[in-house]
Amino acid sequence: MPTTLSYSQLTSARACGERLRLTRLLREDNASERQAVYLIGGHAFHAATERFDKTYFSGPVENPFMLGTDCWWTEWAQALTEARDAEPDESKWIVAGKPTKAKPNAEDVAWWGDAGENWMDAYVEWRELGGWQPFEAPGGLAIEMDINATFGEALVRNILDRAEVTPAGELVIVDIKTGSKTPDDPTQLAQYAHAFGQVMDIDAPRWGSYYMARKGAPTPLIDLSSITKEFLDGEYTTLHRMRASGLFLANPGWGCGHCGVRDFCAAKGGKRANEYAGRIPDY
Repeated sequence: MPTTLSYSQLTSARACGERLRLTRLLREDNASERQAVYLIGGHAFHAATERFDKTYFSGPVENPFMLGTDCWWTEWAQALTEARDAEPDESKWIVAGKPTKAKPNAEDVAWWGDAGENWMDAYVEWRELGGWQPFEAPGGLAIEMDINATFGEALVRNILDRAEVTPAGELVIVDIKTGSKTPDDPTQLAQYAHAFGQVMDIDAPRWGSYYMARKGAPTPLIDLSSITKEFLDGEYTTLHRMRASGLFLANPGWGCGHCGVRDFCAAKGGKRANEYAGRIPDY
């Protein structure tokens, strides 16, 4: 049973099977999607908070805010270097958001640098005052845990941002988000809860929360108990069979404008669509 599936693949399949197909083919060819500034920034913020937490909870830190600032700019610089190596022409990068007086160039590289530092300050303040603590797992603190878990016919990789214990003693699955909208579907949190329960040999934690970087705080606790393991088994079995059968359908719509594989998509008249026409990812 190969370790090939993930929540990002599930959401891609739900939204647009053609995007999933093209993304997997590009990765097989060691080629890059179009760089997106919001993905670069999101990756950097995750890495910065991981670096911060592993230092912060390993012993006394003289100046947590200085540490947080250093973590952000270190990871942001590294993320930009990797993106520029993949695509040196930044004019081809996808920039999200609408231009405003405060953001004349929308959420471009310069905006993300400053925003990330501000969000990091807020994250440090939350750590100092919020009282949440990463769960002490047998292999160390539950920070960016890489967990393989079985769902139906598939073995699924889960990158769990955090499992936290609140001051009230609740065990909470936390996913860090840098977008402007709070997700309205907690399936990702529930999946990670079930995966965490498998690897820890405990009942899946009932509670989840999104840490919203732009707000500098976690959402109120979300009850995950209605999203069962049986439901997820069915979802991943379907995805497993879909991929194995080579069943991928395009879903043209509003998301196409920010799609990193649009140039390869025949449904949008992509100028490079012929390069992957009819080809199915290895599985």
